[in-house]
Amino acid sequence: MVRFFINMFLVICIFPTSSFDRGNRVEWKNKVNYSSMYLESISYLNNNNFELYVMSLNNIISNSKNELLIMNSYYDLGQIYLSTYKDYYLSVEKFDYILNNSFSNTLKPLNLDIKDSLELKEKSLFMIGYIYHNHLGNLSLAQEYYNLFLDKYPNNELSSSVKYEIDLINKELKNFNKGIKNGINK
Repeated sequence: MVRFFINMFLVICIFPTSSFDRGNRVEWKNKVNYSSMYLESISYLNNNNFELYVMSLNNIISNSKNELLIMNSYYDLGQIYLSTYKDYYLSVEKFDYILNNSFSNTLKPLNLDIKDSLELKEKSLFMIGYIYHNHLGNLSLAQEYYNLFLDKYPNNELSSSVKYEIDLINKELKNFNKGIKNGINK
């Protein structure tokens, strides 16, 4: 409980909604350096402070004007929901958002090592197939996303992994169908 109040205090101090400048109210989001906030969010992740990490990424998504930074934040949220929170549907939702939205502002902030728009799309598509196959057990959706990946990005470094996953799915389907034929899966 004490940790919760400390975290909330830090959030209020770190992410205030507004500040005052020379007596005039100025919206805080006009003064925030979201590239720095993104770097700070990584330190939260490295220190296993997942609550602040997620809050920081959501703040960037809600307030930043840099679409590439926003999409990287979506990607990072997809990863944390997958690996830490085991919320596979929410993870798919974050990756799917990247796939289904185009972003025109593709300039990387100078001080950040983040994924470019193509890498975000490629990895998000792969991750959706991976989650459907390995965590949700939906082989047909996994196969659909993997085939889409191979159609769109046949020369991508992940293509061999995708082919391997498709082979596993085909073996699983073959064994399942064999079981049905033999009366085992009834």
